[in-house]
Parts: sequence; structure tokens; C-alpha cells
Amino acid sequence: MLASAAGGVVRAAPAGGGPVTGQPGDPTVLLSSAGAEILARVAASRSGPGGAAGGPRSELALAAELRREYPPDLAAAAMAQYELRVAAGAKFSRAMD
Repeated sequence: MLASAAGGVVRAAPAGGGPVTGQPGDPTVLLSSAGAEILARVAASRSGPGGAAGGPRSELALAAELRREYPPDLAAAAMAQYELRVAAGAKFSRAMD
């Protein structure tokens, strides 16, 4: 982030060149096609062999990889959404859908 002359904060464009949509922490970014793609990728990485919680692939490594390929806000939202779905899984049978 950069400070503007007016004292506000200006976000730099992501490395991929695409625009950052929504506000920081805005979960609606997950409704886009990129959002669906990253959610599927997080779920596959975390629930597959070697990706289960406590497995060899750490959450930190996955988050770092996602931030290199997607805007940081989108990566953070996808990781948070996945964790919420896992927590809800104990209570709701369709939480991971």
C-alpha cells in the first residue's frame, strides 16, 4: 500500500496486472470466476493427500503460493472461507458445497 498526497491509502495493482475488485475483506470477491477457481484450488490442496490439516503442505505455504498468483485480498478471502467451511462441517452436512 502507498500513502497518497491527501493522506489516504492507495493500493498498488497486483503483480498479475488485473484489477483488485471489492474492498479489502470483501467476501463478494469469491463470487467471481477467479473466486470459484481459487476456492476449488484451496479445497483440493487442503483435503487431498498430503494437504490435510497437519500434513506436509502447510497452510502458510499454500497462502504464499496463492498470493503469488492471485490478488492478496482474494487469496486471504479464499483461505478464510475454506476455514469457515471446515468449522461449519461439524454442524452442517453440506458446508463444503
